[in-house]
Amino acid sequence: MVILIFVIILLMGREFLCWYWKINQIVVLLTEVRDRLARESFAQPGTTAAPASGQALPSRQRLVALRPYRSALQHLQHQHHQVSLVPAQQEHRHLKLQQMSK
Repeated sequence: MVILIFVIILLMGREFLCWYWKINQIVVLLTEVRDRLARESFAQPGTTAAPASGQALPSRQRLVALRPYRSALQHLQHQHHQVSLVPAQQEHRHLKLQQMSK
C-alpha cells in the first residue's frame, strides 16, 4: 500500500515538473522541427531521399529551417524567465541568433 502511494506521488511530481519546465511543449516543438527538416530536405532539388535520422544538415540549411520556431522557443524561455546556460553556451546561442537574423 505504501509503495502504491509512493508511486502515485512520484508520477504526480513528474507530471508537475514536466508542466512547470514546459518539457511537453518543448518535445512537441522539437518533433515539429524534426519533421519539417525531414520534409524540406526531401523537397530540395537534387535530393532523392530524406536524410537518415541522426544525419546532420548543413549549418546554413539548419538555421533557415529553424527560423520559424525561434520565436516560439524564445516565448517559452521568456515565459519561464530563466535561461540556465553556461557562458560558452550563451555565446554560441548569441552567434546563432545573429546568423538567423541575417
